[in-house]
Amino acid sequence: MANRQISEVKRILPKVLLVVVFYIFAPVGIFAAIAGGLVFIDQALYPKNEIDSAFLAPDIGTWSLEKRGALLMGSSYAQLERELDSLFGWAPNDLCCLQFLDNRLNRQVGVIHAARELSQVLSQKVSKFGLGDEENHDLKEARQKHFAFDETEWGAYDWLNAESYYEEGIALVKKYETSLSKKDGVARVNVTTADLYDILAVIKDNVLGEPYGRLIQRNRDVEWEKLDDEVYYAQGAAIVARDALVVLSADFKDMMSKGGEENMTAAIDSLNAIVAFNPWWVARGDGASMWADHRSKMARYYSEAIRRVEDVMKSVKL
Repeated sequence: MANRQISEVKRILPKVLLVVVFYIFAPVGIFAAIAGGLVFIDQALYPKNEIDSAFLAPDIGTWSLEKRGALLMGSSYAQLERELDSLFGWAPNDLCCLQFLDNRLNRQVGVIHAARELSQVLSQKVSKFGLGDEENHDLKEARQKHFAFDETEWGAYDWLNAESYYEEGIALVKKYETSLSKKDGVARVNVTTADLYDILAVIKDNVLGEPYGRLIQRNRDVEWEKLDDEVYYAQGAAIVARDALVVLSADFKDMMSKGGEENMTAAIDSLNAIVAFNPWWVARGDGASMWADHRSKMARYYSEAIRRVEDVMKSVKL
């Protein structure tokens, strides 16, 4: 009897152990597979970073000032809208799970940084006829209330969360654009050479300057796990700056003297190199290390773009 019981235990035990192992490790394996897939999707292949086709229309220079002004405003939020509409949506305020996809998360933080800076200068320069003129109400509300909202805020049922605030801000800018197209007198557009100079200055000093400062910090001053954060943050800002320069180069090239168009093209090329930058991991090689220093590499692209924008500023006919 005892031998029979021992034999039965030996027969059943492997099956029990197999079931236990399955229920313990299967969820871990499934989670690992899902996480691996998400991390792969999180590379620069996602989202698509091509320039919006609307910004590449061949006849932009012949459009009315109202239509060109609307296109310029669109460049300030095009990438933000794309991120909001992407497969995994807005990551910086996710409570769990998708927070580990920090490449995309930090790229989105860079995008909203650039969108804030651009929306402010465009609202204050493009929608006014002079220093004492009143700023367009919709643009002012969009930049002060909606785009300024903390990117990490989350609220239930679309209340007090970053996504809904940014979407409402974009809707306000589009309302301004629609008013421009109708020429109803509510929305106005005016871009002088002085305005163009100021817009380029904000792109150089604020949109690109702040991420550039983070890229050129010494490795010893940046924690190892933060290295890739700075790279992808800088990439997000560069995507928005690139779109704005593409539109500016088509919209207002007649305001630039000789060399301005060539420098603008070179700046856009440098920013496109940043947009396409996608190492499997971000290394921090120091001195004679065999490893690359990816922050420094991106900083060189940034330096070239900033210098070229500064040259464009010199070519603006003030």
